[in-house]
Amino acid sequence: MPFRTLVAACALAVASGMVMPPGSAIAGQSKTIILTPKGKQAQAIREGLRIYGWANNVRNTALVDQRGKNNGAGVSQNGSGNFGAVVQRGRNNSATLAQNGNNNAMAIFQVGRGHTYDASQNGNGKSGIVVQLGR
Repeated sequence: MPFRTLVAACALAVASGMVMPPGSAIAGQSKTIILTPKGKQAQAIREGLRIYGWANNVRNTALVDQRGKNNGAGVSQNGSGNFGAVVQRGRNNSATLAQNGNNNAMAIFQVGRGHTYDASQNGNGKSGIVVQLGR
C-alpha cells in the first residue's frame, strides 16, 4: 500500500470513528454504512476527507477514482469550500453526489459490484461518508 494511501485511510478512519468488524460483508451479501454526524464529529469528517483529497493530490474539490469495469459516477457542486469523492472498486457500480452550499464534505466508497447510491447535501457545513461493500 502506498504511503499516501495509508495516511489517507488512517485519517479517514480516525475522523469517522468507524471500525468495521471482521467478516462484516459475507460473500453474496451487500452492506451499506452511512455516517451523517453533526457538530464536532461532522467537522472531523470534513477535515478527514480534505486530508484524503490532499493525499490523493486533489487540486480541485472533487475526486472520482474508479478501478474495475462499467462503473459510473457524477459529482455536482455549487458553492465554495466543498469536497466530494466517489471511489469505486469492482464493477457495475453507480454513484452521484450533489452538493449545494458551502464547506460541505461527502465521500462515497463502493467496493464490490452492483452498488447504486445517490447523495445530496444542501446547506452549509454538512458531512457524510457512505460505504457500500460486498457482492
